Amino acid sequence: MSLIPSGDDVQKHQIETLVSHYFQNETYNLTDSEYQNILNYIRTIRNKNNDTILLDEIDTVNCGDKLKHWSQIYAKHVHPYLAIVVCLIGIITNITNVVVLTRKEMVCTPVNRILTSLATTDIFLMVDYIPYVYYHYLVLPKTLDFPFIGAVYMLFHVHFTQTLHTTSICLTLLLAVWRYLALRYPNKKRILCSEFRCTLGISLSFILPVILSIPTYVTFTIRRREILEDNVTYILYHTDLRESFKYDRLYLQGLFWVYGVFLKLLPCVFLTVITFWLIKTLLKAKKQRQVVRTYDQANEIEIDCRLSKSERCANRTTKMLVIVLFLFLITEIPQGIFALLIGIKGKQLFLKCYQIYGELMDIFALVSGAVSFILYCRMNTMFRITFGQLCNLKFARRD
Repeated sequence: MSLIPSGDDVQKHQIETLVSHYFQNETYNLTDSEYQNILNYIRTIRNKNNDTILLDEIDTVNCGDKLKHWSQIYAKHVHPYLAIVVCLIGIITNITNVVVLTRKEMVCTPVNRILTSLATTDIFLMVDYIPYVYYHYLVLPKTLDFPFIGAVYMLFHVHFTQTLHTTSICLTLLLAVWRYLALRYPNKKRILCSEFRCTLGISLSFILPVILSIPTYVTFTIRRREILEDNVTYILYHTDLRESFKYDRLYLQGLFWVYGVFLKLLPCVFLTVITFWLIKTLLKAKKQRQVVRTYDQANEIEIDCRLSKSERCANRTTKMLVIVLFLFLITEIPQGIFALLIGIKGKQLFLKCYQIYGELMDIFALVSGAVSFILYCRMNTMFRITFGQLCNLKFARRD
């Protein structure tokens, strides 16, 4: 999710700071044309004199002009309102998920406990995202003052979303591993998939992200900045990198590598392998049923009934989890690739490209978290029945 102001605003602020440094530390407010002229002038001087000064923050990066244009239109005119609507729907559906999955007939299943934890994480993420998108997109553009309390919230949002997002990754990994163990070692399922191990796995999924996010906690801070506008001084509080890390390229690249590789791409690779294995298991089970029917066509109805009581329920659960994993992968892989490229090319790619497409990645993640209720109702008979009983719906029945 988008954590700091857009790349253009950051570059502009950096050039203003550079100009103030060379012109007796006065405060200058640059128009877009002045900003572009200074940018071109700095590049001309650097190229003419073969200057070796590092100006990565001022260099431009090609992010795809056409897609960039439409992404900026979406971010400005559509994303704030669409995100709020999706979050409200997602909060309602995930609260429903928690209520249904914690009923006494549902909560005894370890998989349902993991799904409950995932739904709870999505609720907190969406509750936090509504004030963020309102403040960042609808309030800040209309004001010249950036209050301190707003900066405090933005800093909280950075850390809160990072931690909970990592928690979602851990819970999704736990869900995939849990299903893999249950199918791969059915004779040892009671030991490998015990209630204690489930509780331990869920607990670690909430504890480890806090530890893994410590580098992020110490990287960002709140800064105070004064701007002179029409002889009036405005005070702006905003989130920024700490001075000790701001120009430490090695640290920043290492941070993006940890974020992109260890917390994004590696889990995605691992989940992709397990997902394909689960799909292979489903196809194998389907093939075995066809073989049984071939050898005993006379008792085909009886065989179908017998299989439906044991394998059909397990296969449907596996199908549902495969879709859950697939939705997770299509939202996480682009972010992981972005973070990996940032680790390779530097933070200018983050400032110029990730911030531009951040809203699109955000809305995909929000929609993915909001549609789980529909998925559970469609593919989990027990969930559908329990929800029906909870709401006194007569149409809820077993297949």
